[in-house]
Amino acid sequence: MYGLWKMKMKAVLVQQGLAAVLTPADSDEKGKAPALDEKARAKLEEMQLKAHSAVILCLGDKVLHEVQGETTAPGILKRLDDVYMAKSLANRLYMKRRLYSYSFSEEKSIVEQLEDFCKTVDDLEAIDVKISDEDKAILVLNALSCSYDQLRDAILHGRDKPIIYNEVHSALMAKELQKGGSRVFDSQPESLNIKKFSKKGFKKKAGENKNESSGMKETRSCPGARSQGICVSVSIRMADCADLQCPKIADFSSSSFVDEESKCELHHKVKDSDNKLKAGDRFPIRDFKSTSDPDAYAVEKELYLGSLCGSPDPWYFWMIMLKNGNFDKNTTLCPENGKKVAKIVTDRSFPCFGEGCMNQPLMFHNKSRLVLLQDGNVSVVGGYYGTYDLDADLSGGAGSNSFFSASWQKNLSTGSWIVSHKLTASSKYPWLMLYLRADAAKGFNGGYHYDGRGIMKTVPESPNFKVRVTLDVKKGGGPNSQFYLLDIGSCWKNNGDPCDGDVLTDVTRYSEMIINPATTSLCRPDNLVSCPPYHTSSTGEMIHRNDTSLFPYSAYHLYCAPGNARYLEKPYDICDPYSNPQAQELVQILPHPEWAVHGYPERKGDGWIGDQRTWELDTGALSSRLYFYQDPGTKPAKRVWISINVGTEIYVSPAGVTSEWTVSDFDVLVPNKVEEGRREYM
Repeated sequence: MYGLWKMKMKAVLVQQGLAAVLTPADSDEKGKAPALDEKARAKLEEMQLKAHSAVILCLGDKVLHEVQGETTAPGILKRLDDVYMAKSLANRLYMKRRLYSYSFSEEKSIVEQLEDFCKTVDDLEAIDVKISDEDKAILVLNALSCSYDQLRDAILHGRDKPIIYNEVHSALMAKELQKGGSRVFDSQPESLNIKKFSKKGFKKKAGENKNESSGMKETRSCPGARSQGICVSVSIRMADCADLQCPKIADFSSSSFVDEESKCELHHKVKDSDNKLKAGDRFPIRDFKSTSDPDAYAVEKELYLGSLCGSPDPWYFWMIMLKNGNFDKNTTLCPENGKKVAKIVTDRSFPCFGEGCMNQPLMFHNKSRLVLLQDGNVSVVGGYYGTYDLDADLSGGAGSNSFFSASWQKNLSTGSWIVSHKLTASSKYPWLMLYLRADAAKGFNGGYHYDGRGIMKTVPESPNFKVRVTLDVKKGGGPNSQFYLLDIGSCWKNNGDPCDGDVLTDVTRYSEMIINPATTSLCRPDNLVSCPPYHTSSTGEMIHRNDTSLFPYSAYHLYCAPGNARYLEKPYDICDPYSNPQAQELVQILPHPEWAVHGYPERKGDGWIGDQRTWELDTGALSSRLYFYQDPGTKPAKRVWISINVGTEIYVSPAGVTSEWTVSDFDVLVPNKVEEGRREYM
């Protein structure tokens, strides 16, 4: 391990332009170093001081005692070489014994243990003990537990060429991928939510990290101020909650060297037994009530898993939501605009291959783990992946199956998390959705009438909030991919009152900016049924959809009205009455100069594939202009947005269509105070 530290230390000195102090100047024929003028000597002395300081700052207190008398960087490194790279017989035998007695534990991941094994090999090679590639492969195979007997036999027997370490490493990685994590089967037809806890909060105290260009203050507050961990929950089935704590500098003791990666600690707070809890099982903590009702148990389990992730209460997270658009009209699992019906009677078309088409997916878990990046920094990576095709084998890749994945890694340059997504449709599952969501920290969970937990401690309200996000679309998902630069969701009744959980009168309201340039406008002068009744211009002018000279039809993709509205203006179309627990209303918009005044894309193709951008969207101002239905004569609703999403909905598409994208630096900015004509953002 010391050898790796020394390599990184030399890299740091090279990066700082100080590497020359490690190499003595060439001597002349008489063995004397060349004479330096006063200026060159002063520069060399300054470089020596800086190099000495740089090395000292990368040592822990225990190691500093070993080098107290050394006044130069080369002197420190030589002293450490003598201590930690001693080529004595005793040291060599100790390290060989450690290597040859190495054994793999079932409790740790293969990835971690292979890294540890390779570090031991590196330490031996640093004292000139060479381990052949074949010996490395045999040592790893011998170190495996009995659960790998079949894999070991397959590699060793029937060979016609020497075994190499990379072959063993690749086979173990494939085995680890195949094992993945717990498979999750659930008969509930509701959407699967993956909830991601982050170190990003919503507000900051005055005076913290002001962004000079915008006058706004970003928020990164959460439980455990000095830790840099992550909590990820697959609602309501699995959770990955880990807290990362690292010292500021490396440290090593007299018996073994511990680099930054080893010194960092990742504390997992959720056990496998917690993830495997199912309807009817008792919770380990009495505060949570068990029930055989899957719906009620799901809500309780979500709160239980969140409680394990620590304080404060409520706990905060990002959500990654996954949905399948299949609908079996022969069942009555889904209500119609919130109302339970004995039989589904509709002329709407939904994909379904037959009985069982509304199944939940196979879900696999790459547990969060520490990784050492090429630049020497430590990060946390992890993720979930899976498929809706229950007979799929993903060990060799997705193949012709549906596939989804969401993985995370800390962006060390900005301090935020990079969330990478992939979504692929199949012949059985042609309609899939995957979003990264910021939800309210308490209250109703998006469009669902149960208490949830999100990242937004202060819920944004029109017209006074903005959204900043970096989006990089790598694959679009085909012409039917309704890729949302931003999707905002709220809930209020048709009389303007806030939702209270009554699914017969509550209405989920959504507005979505679709940036796929293949998405056309269904709102046209000859198709007014897909247009909102009127449009409000940036100057406040209301323009009716019949006004063909002024109404911006191309600014809209689609409008549909809530199914429980009583006073709709004809012509109208009702939104899908089955995809939410209650009625819904949709306003889908497209890139257009009308929205560009608020920082939204002006033209088709803006922000699409190959055009990564960091957007700063005045979502509060735009959302205040949108038409949403209300009963005549009622008080206007407060437009409070309890969910804000980025992602795609691949609407019924051919098998194999794939979308890939990353989201990072996702911030919702709310004003600290609002005065007339002035907003001061936090």
